[in-house]
Amino acid sequence: MNDPKLYLEAHELQRKDAENFYEEFASKIQWRSDGLDTLIDVGSGPGDITADIIYPLMPVNFQRFVFSDIQPSMVEFSKQRYNHLEKSEFHILNIETSDDLPSDLEGKFDHVTSNYCLQLVPNLGQAFRNIYKLLRPEGGDILINTAPYVSDFEGYTSLSKQDKWSSYLYGMEKYTSSLQNNDNPRQYMLDLFSDIGFIDCFVETRERVYKYNWEAFKKNMRAASPYIHRIPVTKQDEFMDDYAEAMANLEWKYKLYNKSDQTIRMPYRQMVLYARKSPQ
Repeated sequence: MNDPKLYLEAHELQRKDAENFYEEFASKIQWRSDGLDTLIDVGSGPGDITADIIYPLMPVNFQRFVFSDIQPSMVEFSKQRYNHLEKSEFHILNIETSDDLPSDLEGKFDHVTSNYCLQLVPNLGQAFRNIYKLLRPEGGDILINTAPYVSDFEGYTSLSKQDKWSSYLYGMEKYTSSLQNNDNPRQYMLDLFSDIGFIDCFVETRERVYKYNWEAFKKNMRAASPYIHRIPVTKQDEFMDDYAEAMANLEWKYKLYNKSDQTIRMPYRQMVLYARKSPQ
């Protein structure tokens, strides 16, 4: 996910789900009575969802709106495209860091949002403790859309057993959701929130399936792949072809690939998270 232009062209699932997510759940956000809200979006990527869907939700006289991402290329790309937005800032942020958070971010926000980012964070406990720290001591809330299970991780597991790709697919735990094989991710998150100190916690999981045409699927998966940068350029097309074949051959409740219309279905589990930090 180092190529913002490619990702912007190929993240149709993420964009569509974000539109539906904020339409359904944005009303949960508890805006300040004076309207002087501050918000940070974690894992903004190329910035289009943050700018087009989240920014318009802000009160008229809000104080601060922050795009953030771990990838400098994503931050720079979104800054180039969206720095015209009033009161917007662009920050490189590793939400999983065990170091101190930047002083201009820690304890500065009324709201934290995130859309399909945290499934790529191995240490969810550290990530959500940092999210808690981003909120003001006076309190605030989080509204997060993530995916504790995504079938595309299984495609990489399948490829890792092939001799020609195994040497490139090392350290897979770093890029696999820590909830991928958890039988009860909802309870895991409720327990984690309670341990951190969040209150008024809402956690909902939904079984989802997204249908792609064959070429669009390969393009989307290439844009989102955490491994493609390891593959020699001359082998990247072959890698994505083999990955798509591995996904097509996965057994689910049904075959994922439909030969008649050349579409592939990607099962995943969506998780909706809302919680508040009580005033300290």
